[in-house]
Amino acid sequence: MQLHFADHVVLVAYLGAMMFLGWRLSRGQKTGEEYFLGGRRLPWFAVGISIIASLLSSISFLAYPGVVWRFGFGNLMSTFLGFPLHVLFILLLTIPFFVRFRFTTAYEYLEHRYGLSARLLGASMFLMFVSVLMMVIVLVSSRALAVATGIPLIVIILTVGVVATVYTMMGGIRAVVWTDVIQVALLLGGGFFTIGYVAWATGTNLFDWMEVVNARDNESFTFFSPDPTLPATVVTFTLTDALWIVVAHCANQMTMQRYFSTVNVEASKRSFVTGAVTGVIIILVLTIVGASLVYYFTQGPEPLPGHIDLASGKDRDSIFPFFVASRVPAGLAGAIFAALLAAAMSTIDSGVNSFATVATVDFGRLRKKKKPIDEVRQARIITLAVGLAVTVGALSLDNFTGSDDILTILPKTFNALVGPMGGLFLAGMFLPRAGLRTVWPAAIIGFATSLLVAYSQPLLQSLGPSAQQTLVAVLGDSFGPRLIEKGMGFTWIMPTSFVASFGTAWILSLIFPNRNQHRLAGLTWKTRHEKTWLTS
Repeated sequence: MQLHFADHVVLVAYLGAMMFLGWRLSRGQKTGEEYFLGGRRLPWFAVGISIIASLLSSISFLAYPGVVWRFGFGNLMSTFLGFPLHVLFILLLTIPFFVRFRFTTAYEYLEHRYGLSARLLGASMFLMFVSVLMMVIVLVSSRALAVATGIPLIVIILTVGVVATVYTMMGGIRAVVWTDVIQVALLLGGGFFTIGYVAWATGTNLFDWMEVVNARDNESFTFFSPDPTLPATVVTFTLTDALWIVVAHCANQMTMQRYFSTVNVEASKRSFVTGAVTGVIIILVLTIVGASLVYYFTQGPEPLPGHIDLASGKDRDSIFPFFVASRVPAGLAGAIFAALLAAAMSTIDSGVNSFATVATVDFGRLRKKKKPIDEVRQARIITLAVGLAVTVGALSLDNFTGSDDILTILPKTFNALVGPMGGLFLAGMFLPRAGLRTVWPAAIIGFATSLLVAYSQPLLQSLGPSAQQTLVAVLGDSFGPRLIEKGMGFTWIMPTSFVASFGTAWILSLIFPNRNQHRLAGLTWKTRHEKTWLTS
C-alpha cells in the first residue's frame, strides 16, 4: 500500500516542526544543568506526559492492537490489577526517597550508598539497557510501518533515527519533554480518530466490538498457572508490568532525569500522577482501537489482505498501520503516521539524551572537571554519535528478532537488565547491611538469571541427548519434555531476575555486612530522616 502525496506532505511538515522546536529550545543552554535538567524548573504537567511517552506509548501504540488480536482483553486485566500497587509504591516510597537528593543522574546514589565502582556498574548497565531499547523500538516501529506502507525499512529507520537525534542534540531535555507532549497529543488524536472512523464506517459501537473479541478463539490467558512454560498468565503479566514501572522510577535515568528536572519532590509527585492518568487513558484508547480493528477486519467491509500473516508476530504489529494506510483518507492518514513515528521518536529522544547525560556526568567522574560549556558540547557530540549508532544498529537487529512480535521481543532484549538494575537500587534502599561486596555478585547473578530464562529454549535444545534425558528424569516425564520444547515463558524473566538479584544481595549482606554503617545517614529507608548534605 502506497501513501498519497498529501500524507507525505503532512509527514515532512511534522518532522520539520520537530527540528524547528529543537533549534528554538537550544537557546541559552550554556551549562550542564540547563542542558540536562532544564535548570530544574520544567513544568510538572509536561514532565509527567513526557515520562509516559517514553515508558509506554513508544511500544504500546503498535503493540496493543496486535495484543488484542492475539489475547483479547486478557492483557488489559493484568495491566490494571497491578496499577494500584505500583502507584502507591512509587508515590509513597521511591519518588519521595530518590528525588529529594536532587542528583543529575540516578547512579550518583549508588556511589554515595556503595562506592564509585557501584555507580559505574549501574551506569554501565543503563547504557547497555538504553542502547538496546532504542534499537528495538526503532526497529519494531519502522518495520510495522514498512509492511503497511511499502516504504523501504531503511528509509523509515533513517528518518526516525536522524530526526529524533538532531532535535534532541540541539534542545537537550527541554526538547525531549516538549516534543514528547506534542507526540502524546498526536498518539491520542490518532487513536480517537481511528475509533470514530471504524464506528462510522461499520455502524457499530464498542459493545459490538467487545462481543466479537470475546467470541474469538483467543490464545489462552489463564489467571495463574505454576507451569513456567506458559508464555504468560494474568499474574505473571501483572508482576512484570508492575516491576517494570517500579524499577523505572528508581533505576532508569530516562525517568529519573525528568523528575530531577522539576522544582521539588511535590512537583515530581504531581508529574507522576499526571503520567499515570495519561497512561491509563492511552492504554484504554489503544485497547479499544485493537477491538475496533478486530471487528473491522473480521466482520466489517473486507478482510485482511493475504500478505499480512497473523501467525507472524511482526505482521500482527502492522495491523494498525495497515488500516491507516489503506482505509483512512489522504492527509489524515499522514497525521496518524506522524503519531506512529512519534511513538518511536519519543523513546529515541529520551534514550540519547539520558545516554549522553550518564556518559558525561557519571563517566566524566573519572576525568578532570571540565568547564560547563565544554560539558554541553561534549553531551551534544555524544548524543549525535549514539543516535547514529542506534540507527545503524536497528537495521542489523532485524535479523536477530526474526518474526517475533513486540510483546515477545521486549523481555528477551533490553528488559533482561531491568531486574538486576532494580536489585541494585532497592537493595540500597531497604537493606542497610548491603555493601559493595554484595551488590556486584547480586547484579551478575541477576543478569545471568535473565539470560538463562530468556533463552532457556535454545539452551535446553542445544544440550546433548544424554543431558536432556537426565533433565527429564529429574523434572518428570510430563514437565521435562515440555520445558525443553518451549522453554520458560517470557513474563518470568523480569520477576525471576529481580528476585535473584535482590535475594543474593540480602543473603550476602548477612555474610558480608556493610562496614560503613555510620555513613548511611539519609541513604536508606531506615535512615531517611537523618540529616545529610545530599538532600535539598
